[in-house]
Amino acid sequence: MRTLLALILIAAFAASPVRADSITLVADSWCPYNCEEGADAPGYLIDIAREALSFSGHTLTYQEMSWTRAIYQVQRGAAHGLVGAVPNEVPDFIFPKLALGLVPNAFFTLTESAWKPTDKDAFSSVRLGVIRDYDYGSRLQAWIDQHINTILVQEAQGNNALETNLRKLVHGRIDVVVDQKASVLAKAREMGIADQIRLACEDPVKPEEDSLYIAFSPVLERSRQYADDLDKGVRMLREQGRLQIILKAYGLEDWEPSVGGTP
Repeated sequence: MRTLLALILIAAFAASPVRADSITLVADSWCPYNCEEGADAPGYLIDIAREALSFSGHTLTYQEMSWTRAIYQVQRGAAHGLVGAVPNEVPDFIFPKLALGLVPNAFFTLTESAWKPTDKDAFSSVRLGVIRDYDYGSRLQAWIDQHINTILVQEAQGNNALETNLRKLVHGRIDVVVDQKASVLAKAREMGIADQIRLACEDPVKPEEDSLYIAFSPVLERSRQYADDLDKGVRMLREQGRLQIILKAYGLEDWEPSVGGTP
């Protein structure tokens, strides 16, 4: 009798499927990391997440919204994960162990400008365009916080905040846009203004501040499991060479030094 019961229990456990969920990820548009919702090329972070999480049986939904709203939705558990987060932005969120890119600050001006951020005082002579609730690293963020209500720092918000900042730049309403190199260049090409702007400077990479993640909700019970499942899937994609194929479709290379370059 005991043997029969044990066999029944083993069979029932073996037949039980691993729990698979429909995971909702949210963010503002930030191509090539995450692009237009529903597009054939929704961004490399979305492509990687979809394939990586599928190894654990999960399906993925991606929704565009403002960055501020995206943080709020994940914070309260209305969405599962925030795409393109750095730890300083949402320190209470659940982060995977593996980063999905490196995103140092890049500063853009009009082509005729000779401005460079040689030191903190350099920002006192320009109007800087930033995006609400983005984190720009400890040193620059401290300066932004000190000047947020002055003409020196102008915040854009909404799902097209980067486009707003670039339009303000070309119309002379701000002098410098700080964001990430690949995202600014992609948006400038889309807007047809790539020949009107220049890269003034890109900060050296600081992995502790510039590592990019998909971060999961601090209030949802399975967030740690999703983070672990994402890590497992990313390792498998890299081992299979599939991760490099995804990145190549966006003109990028692996951010791991031993494998490729930095997106």
